[in-house]
Amino acid sequence: MPTADPDDDGLPNRFESFFGRDPRVAESEPPLTLTLDRAATPPTVTIQFTRSAHAAALGLGLKTSGNLVNWTAFTEFTEVVTPLSATLDLVQITVPVREWVAFWTVGETRVQALGH
Repeated sequence: MPTADPDDDGLPNRFESFFGRDPRVAESEPPLTLTLDRAATPPTVTIQFTRSAHAAALGLGLKTSGNLVNWTAFTEFTEVVTPLSATLDLVQITVPVREWVAFWTVGETRVQALGH
């Protein structure tokens, strides 16, 4: 079941599969990391995570909000995918920070590739 969490680590099977994790093994490490580069112009946030190679077909989409109510598609990002093995990729998404109070959500777009 995509929404089940048999290892009780807080990530449903669907996310475990996307991030290339084993849904039967509880993990305490977060599935992604965020790094802020204030020295860049404009400043950037890099979101980094591993994903299952088969999840690449889902594509990634970012949405942003200033209030957690109204969300708009955000396409001004750079996506770099590095294969780690036949089954696992390293994904780095770099997003320019234009507003210091902003929220992002990452979701699937069900397209082959998205980004610039």
